[in-house]
Amino acid sequence: MKARMMNLKLAALIGAALVTTVPAMAQAKKEADPSKQIEKKAMLKAGDRAPEFKVEKFVKGQPITGFEKGNVYVVEFWATWCGPCIKAFPHLSELQKEYKDRGVTIIGTNVWETKDYTDETYAKVEKFVADKGDIMGYTVAYDGAGQHMTREWMSAAGQNGIPAAFVIGKDGNIAWIGHPMQLDYVLPDVVAGTWSIAKGEALMLGKMVDGAIAKKDAQTLNQVAWGMVDPADPQAGADLDLALRAAEAADKITDHKDPMIIDTLARVHFVRGDTAKAIELQTKAVELADDRMKAEFQKSLEEFKAKK
Repeated sequence: MKARMMNLKLAALIGAALVTTVPAMAQAKKEADPSKQIEKKAMLKAGDRAPEFKVEKFVKGQPITGFEKGNVYVVEFWATWCGPCIKAFPHLSELQKEYKDRGVTIIGTNVWETKDYTDETYAKVEKFVADKGDIMGYTVAYDGAGQHMTREWMSAAGQNGIPAAFVIGKDGNIAWIGHPMQLDYVLPDVVAGTWSIAKGEALMLGKMVDGAIAKKDAQTLNQVAWGMVDPADPQAGADLDLALRAAEAADKITDHKDPMIIDTLARVHFVRGDTAKAIELQTKAVELADDRMKAEFQKSLEEFKAKK
């Protein structure tokens, strides 16, 4: 077996993308209180039924009592102390204005405001929202001391940073979870009824590749590429263009000298149908491989040659 740490499902990589490649990095929760930890259960994810929306108060806009069928909702989480959250406010306001006549409601939900909630906590949030005015041009809610939204949404979905957004589709199910600055890629399809979980996964992988290229992280790029072409774990409908982009970038970063990465690049070309290029690259991988990997790489080379 290849020592790639690579017999991972793409879902695991996508989960990592949520916290490593989003713009304006989300801020972690302040002063986590162990006494408020919830019992471990299946993680809330895209495709699941949206939990109940229940808050202590609505600070601004029309209150909602549930998710109406046929409408789309964005439940976004923020706090007054969160710089990236504040930077996202104008974008959320623009989106609410753009989609106001298309059945989309954005609800900025204040969470993690403090460790110990008092009446002063709400007063602080209320004043903050009032001072922002049209910069927060959408419905705003306050989770409060009950922390229902914290437990049943954020913690349940394993979200450890804000801002974070949940998009609820017309069927009442969670369509997507991610950074609010990525909503431009999500809302058009959700509103049109053409969104799918696969599109969400592709979006996250694309963001992960972008981030890894920027950081010159060859190993992450190699993981993404191999995860889409691993013959031991075939991925139906894998984005082979993205796999090629990731593998080529990894190969460039390592100056075409890493046999493991060259082997991945060869496999990508093979799956894409370019057998000649796959053979050329795999031959190079065999030449560079140490004794531990050479036999396995040679086996792949013979596989490619047999298809020529």
